[in-house]
Amino acid sequence: MNKSAILFISVLLLSVLLNVAVERPFKIILLEFLLNGSFRYFGVPNPAIDPYGWIEGVRKMHLKFHHTDPSEYSTDMQVVLQDGRTNGIRILYPEKKDFRSKKELLPIFIWFHGGGYCLGNYTFEDEFLLPLAKRLNMIVVSVDYRLAPEFKFPAAIYDAYLSFLWIYDNAHLFGGDRKKIFVGGESSGATLSLSVSYMLLKNESARDAEGDAKILGVYLNSPGFLMLNSDSYKLYREGYILTEDWIKVFSTSYVNKLEEWRNPTASPLNLKNLSGFPNALVHIAGLDVVRDGSLYFVNRLESENAGRVDHKVFPNLPHAGISSFRWLFKSESDQALDHLDKWVHALLN
Repeated sequence: MNKSAILFISVLLLSVLLNVAVERPFKIILLEFLLNGSFRYFGVPNPAIDPYGWIEGVRKMHLKFHHTDPSEYSTDMQVVLQDGRTNGIRILYPEKKDFRSKKELLPIFIWFHGGGYCLGNYTFEDEFLLPLAKRLNMIVVSVDYRLAPEFKFPAAIYDAYLSFLWIYDNAHLFGGDRKKIFVGGESSGATLSLSVSYMLLKNESARDAEGDAKILGVYLNSPGFLMLNSDSYKLYREGYILTEDWIKVFSTSYVNKLEEWRNPTASPLNLKNLSGFPNALVHIAGLDVVRDGSLYFVNRLESENAGRVDHKVFPNLPHAGISSFRWLFKSESDQALDHLDKWVHALLN
């Protein structure tokens, strides 16, 4: 065993012994070590120096570690949207795919992945989405969308919105009940869920012969509601996964000019009124730069929205711990699934 390996093991053991005395939980220290080591191994440049190079490097790393092929529980499709473009979706089933021969239609959970609008695709969060489908006995549809900086605002939002309409119109093709649709996502995917909800509220094109295309509930997992002067931003902008450098890359890559973040479709925090929005469940990581922005949004939902609003804070979780890093935070992720299961079925019953 070389000196580097001995040093690494010694640091890990010391971290475990001192875990009660250090500010950061051991799992977050370990995750930071693994991420930074992977960045070095794959030659990912510093995001503060080469932001676009950093995006490309992390994308390559993601494809190596996170991409999954369809399984006996999932099917990939390229669907034609209303504007003529195609988009990728992955349909995940609670049972093996031959269950579709059954006559019963199942509720649908539409999922938008995280990644700061710059990273990820519809295959990357299977480790969370397959248990989601099985636990809730629902069909989960994971939706792709165009990424920045190649495609800036509002490309991702239109992809998400038009994909929602395709799923609504074609739910019967994969055994889904379009009258029982939930949407949700992690981080930027959570804000996309709200943007889709907002567009449905204001866009008459979603109407059909049977009435409005409606969402029963929206699930916000570590939603990307950034408040720069908040305590959580000051406390957790370094050393807690979602760093200040990452945030600068994401926030400048997605829009053509920073003023566009004032658009409520880009940032639902800027909506003047939240009345009419679907029922909402918000899961918040306690050790996350966007924690306080999420709590602020929960307070607004509770005071302005007539629907059911629930939330839960996971004190020792970093950003995206529930789904993207489920492999390390499985206990908390399972708690989130249990909470989500109860919330969904309370709305369905």
